[in-house]
Amino acid sequence: MSTATRTRVSAAASPRPRASVPHRVRALLLALAGAIGLTVAMAAPAAAAVYEIDEGHVDVVHARLSGGSIVLEVRNDAVPWGDPEIPSGLLSPALTAIRVPHTPALGGYVLPESYSDATTYGLPFAGFASDSTLPGSVTYTLVSASYSGSGAGGFSASQAGTALFTPSAPSATYGGPVHEHVKWQFTAPGTYTLSFRVTSGGASSATVPFTFIVG
Repeated sequence: MSTATRTRVSAAASPRPRASVPHRVRALLLALAGAIGLTVAMAAPAAAAVYEIDEGHVDVVHARLSGGSIVLEVRNDAVPWGDPEIPSGLLSPALTAIRVPHTPALGGYVLPESYSDATTYGLPFAGFASDSTLPGSVTYTLVSASYSGSGAGGFSASQAGTALFTPSAPSATYGGPVHEHVKWQFTAPGTYTLSFRVTSGGASSATVPFTFIVG
């Protein structure tokens, strides 16, 4: 597939169940604007993504163990399975972007924590996951955030009333296998790059950038 070709990945009516990863969606609360948000640094425009995910279930940061190191990918249940370049619905973060439109009913540029809201408004139901190769505790760390656009870009997320990935507490730890959904909110249109690192036991991933196209 040529990287010049952009494919819009849309969802089926409901996410495909995965027996190896229990579905444990928790209620999330996004902090009020300006309370806990992360203001991101300006960056040069990113290259166009091959795959743009604009709805359906997606594990934005999916972790698995391979050869003693943790590999980070994007897992999307609506990937076109006939494409031989996409084994098991796992996408390279370098070729993938998550779309975040403006949804007034949800308060702005939001990816909701609830599946019902995601399906009602046709948005990505976005979260974090790991597979059974990481059975112990798994820590997701936001290493850096950058923004390309006009104005001041900001990002915030929270879960069960607790802010996630703040400057003072950039990590979140879960028992594996992980399957968690969070509410993501962005303050301005543009392209955001959130770089994550995942650790579990003595294994670690590289720091990997994930792209969100907002607006």
